[in-house]
Amino acid sequence: MVEQITGKEGWLNSRPEGAVTVHFERKYHTNIHTLWHLITDPKALDRWSPNFKFQAKLGGEYQLWFEDAPSGPPHIQGNIEAFQAPNLLQLGSIVFRLEATDTGCRLAFSDTLVFRPSMSKLEVALAVLAGWHRYLDLLEQALTDELVEHNIAEPDYSASSFQGRHLVS
Repeated sequence: MVEQITGKEGWLNSRPEGAVTVHFERKYHTNIHTLWHLITDPKALDRWSPNFKFQAKLGGEYQLWFEDAPSGPPHIQGNIEAFQAPNLLQLGSIVFRLEATDTGCRLAFSDTLVFRPSMSKLEVALAVLAGWHRYLDLLEQALTDELVEHNIAEPDYSASSFQGRHLVS
């Protein structure tokens, strides 16, 4: 049975050049500057992120590891392609767009999938959707002064219905 992950689920869409992109839209009950700080300040990033290390400026270097502690070469690295405080941060294919709203802030997040021969397109999409879903949940937790619970489970996108699933099935 296919279940729906409601309220915070991500979706896929295709791009003109044939790439597939993961998207999330989240609403946070905080101001845009607080959310921007959580996304770009090194100490704040340590509370919730998948080990981002970067120079918070246009052209600054970034590195990203998807394990608990950075070890070995980064999974993703490059130079910051867009940095427009407090609205836009682009780390390669990873894009954070923030917009102030009447009730707080809206985050539009996207990441273009990189398919590897060792995994099916569906496996890659499910892993990226679940991983970023979890990290955006951790970002939401980081808005409080409480301890961020890093051991929260990733949602099971393999058993869910989500927009764009046909693009990778």
